[in-house]
Amino acid sequence: MENIVVIGGSNVDLKAYSENYLPHTSNPGHIEESLGGVGRNIAENLGILDNKVTLLTSVGNDHFGKKLLEETSRSQVNLDHVKITDKEKTGLYLAHLDKDGELIAAISGMEIMNSIDESYIKANKDLIKNASLVIFDTNLNSEVIEYILEITKKNKIITFAEPVSIDKGKKLLQQIESIDYLSPNLDEAEMLLGLEVKGENDFSLRLKRVKEKYNHYKNIPVMFVSCGEKGVLILSKKKSDFVEAEKIPKKDLKETTGAGDALLAGIASKLVRENSELKKAVEYGIKIASLTVKSKFTVNPDLKERLKGD
Repeated sequence: MENIVVIGGSNVDLKAYSENYLPHTSNPGHIEESLGGVGRNIAENLGILDNKVTLLTSVGNDHFGKKLLEETSRSQVNLDHVKITDKEKTGLYLAHLDKDGELIAAISGMEIMNSIDESYIKANKDLIKNASLVIFDTNLNSEVIEYILEITKKNKIITFAEPVSIDKGKKLLQQIESIDYLSPNLDEAEMLLGLEVKGENDFSLRLKRVKEKYNHYKNIPVMFVSCGEKGVLILSKKKSDFVEAEKIPKKDLKETTGAGDALLAGIASKLVRENSELKKAVEYGIKIASLTVKSKFTVNPDLKERLKGD
């Protein structure tokens, strides 16, 4: 079985749901706790999908850190190399969502990511050198990303980067030619390609601009551009394609948190284990993402069973 190393953020998600949100006052609702963190979510999905995966991340020596390690280990993720520190608290992600599971606002307390430094990566260098695929997110510091890509490039290891957000994704701009695959959303793709982020402007026009600008570059990664409920745009030098998302009835939609991480994990799983063509890998990724948004959890614990049932 191919070995995948995931390097990135781990945290606990605290999710607050309210029916009719009013600002500047207390709102009735309910609060749930689940595991999160982009890197950790990707690793857990990969583990559930029966991949051999090792997670490199950092947690605090506290209640949340112990919970995170205990529950993530149930998905067969190798956690032997996780850094446990007394200096920082385990990362927390506080999200406020509406009744449809769409994000209203969030705060991410991820100071602990500073403990994933070059010395930690160096201590785990052999793991990275012997991987078939290295996946990382941009919760990492720029210097750490640069060091990881030095190792992967020298040892010809395939890399897959998750930009996380427009601001954090800017860390990839100077290193983009050293990356093999990228999984941005449409806003992040525009930023990475040097385009103005158009937000809610005409969708078809945005896709056209992105495809045209992508083709101007010579050495640029394959991009799997997530366009939410519309689908995924595949950008590659061989062929660009658009794969429509599964139509999910509103009554079946629990929340969208973790959908992008599930998409990436599904794509990566197909690429590594079956060397699938890009479109088939994306179709599988969309299936994983669709099953994720039908669950109230950031990573659907019943993913494997639901896949068998579909």
